[in-house]
Amino acid sequence: MASPSPVGTKNPDARARLLSHFSQAKGTTEHGKKWDDLWRDGFMPWDKGFPSPALVDLLTERQDLFPKAENGRRRKALVAGCGKGYDVLLLGAFGYDAYGLEI
Repeated sequence: MASPSPVGTKNPDARARLLSHFSQAKGTTEHGKKWDDLWRDGFMPWDKGFPSPALVDLLTERQDLFPKAENGRRRKALVAGCGKGYDVLLLGAFGYDAYGLEI
């Protein structure tokens, strides 16, 4: 079974559904509920089922870009809009105290 395509030109049906879904909202105050509705329906075309490949590359190949933890403390990371938490788990595996936020 193929992975869902990210929203965009590769999946115009998903893009159209998202535009239609959010155009029915009465202002941005309803967006949280709209995202929740999509989640409950299992409609998440942006969910690839694995961590961001760019983040994987950064953590495995470019540790020099990250500041060192001081005084034996662990580094911390916040992943806003974490979805199912793939990036949070990846960061935790690399020794971060990782936290994810999702609406």
